[in-house]
Amino acid sequence: MLDQYETIDGIIESKLVVKKSRFIGFATSTRNLELVEEFLGFVRMQCPSATHYCYAYKIKLVNQLFEYADDAGEPRNSAGPPILSVLKNSGLSNITCIVVRYYGGTKLGVGGLIRAYSECTRNCLSTASRKTEILCSELQIQVGYSQVGTLFKLLDRFNAELMDVNYNKDINIKFKMRQQKVQHFQRQLNIINLVAEEM
Repeated sequence: MLDQYETIDGIIESKLVVKKSRFIGFATSTRNLELVEEFLGFVRMQCPSATHYCYAYKIKLVNQLFEYADDAGEPRNSAGPPILSVLKNSGLSNITCIVVRYYGGTKLGVGGLIRAYSECTRNCLSTASRKTEILCSELQIQVGYSQVGTLFKLLDRFNAELMDVNYNKDINIKFKMRQQKVQHFQRQLNIINLVAEEM
């Protein structure tokens, strides 16, 4: 289905030593760019004296795919792109992998770096527990008391998850729904002269 994807559960770590250079890989599920930045900050705090923080992410929304790789000071295309290549071939989405390197005094060459960053990333993903996530939209709607019963039946029919209900002059309802159902839900709302707004 278009609105679900496979990712990893938790934060996964792997270690690799190549000619006295230590590589530590960290991978986690990230569904947006803000979470990527938070994860980078977390890894920098965990490994404050690392020489390089190379990373890649693959974030898939319903109609868009965001992929990015950063060599972080390593020779061009020797670190970030190999990490991204492993992510792309993993079958996983909404994932970030950061591989930090502590330089061991011996240059590995571009080929050696590509192999090390790729292997560390593969090791991370091979130990990860996988999970299926469903993409949801958060919506809100304002409805009069005379239509609330009809709306609640419609929300139930579309398996919406209520987040908040405020009873005032009108009723303001916030809810989550699978993204693939939103368009059909909006058409059903139009029949009863209601409109839901994305939050």
